Amino acid sequence: MNVFGLEEKEEGASGEPPILTRMKRYKKSGQKMPTCVIVVGMAGSGKTTLMTQLQRSLSAGNQNDDDDEEGAVPSRQQGYCLNLDPATKLVPFGASIDIRDTVDYKEVMRQHGLGPNGAIMTSLNLFTTKFDQVISILEKRAYGEEPAGHAEQEEEESEQVKEEEGEEENNDNKETVEGEGEEKKEVGGLEYVLVDTPGQIEAFTWSASGTIISEALASSFPTVLAFVVDTPRCA
Repeated sequence: MNVFGLEEKEEGASGEPPILTRMKRYKKSGQKMPTCVIVVGMAGSGKTTLMTQLQRSLSAGNQNDDDDEEGAVPSRQQGYCLNLDPATKLVPFGASIDIRDTVDYKEVMRQHGLGPNGAIMTSLNLFTTKFDQVISILEKRAYGEEPAGHAEQEEEESEQVKEEEGEEENNDNKETVEGEGEEKKEVGGLEYVLVDTPGQIEAFTWSASGTIISEALASSFPTVLAFVVDTPRCA
């Protein structure tokens, strides 16, 4: 299914999804792939509080690494946070991507004559039309590369150029490219992508936009769903 430019990511050059190719590459190198955590739960269950604590925990880990000996390999324990709740007034964690910067929740209510839940769903639908750009940003930040489709196109063009040149130049160029790739892997990128969802759980889990966003993230990263429950109130 072609949804907002995601069709070209369905299969890589080897005929398998790009995420499987990346998983094999990371497994061979012994590194851990960046993991996406989508936090869902009922309104007031503590999703945003959990996001804040997760980010603080990751930040504390980075500070401890800074105190280690000089010359150590840089840590990849970094969290990239996304806020997908257009109706929230306060985001206590540092959201690198915030839906409120793209969609004005109150303006959506006014223009379309919608209530709170309808405006949340409409805001998500509008944001989803640009979510391919979000995936591109996340892939560049996590893997240090262009999205799968662009990377494969550039690789094919590079191979055509190499065929026209001499074999010696081909070998030299190949070594240079491989060296640059290994350097990017050593520097690392993200270890976690943390996603905070709207307070009204049904606006995300029962909507087409929620499905598209979840599947788009799962096509690029190993993705888990964290369901937050307020146990004292549920007891």
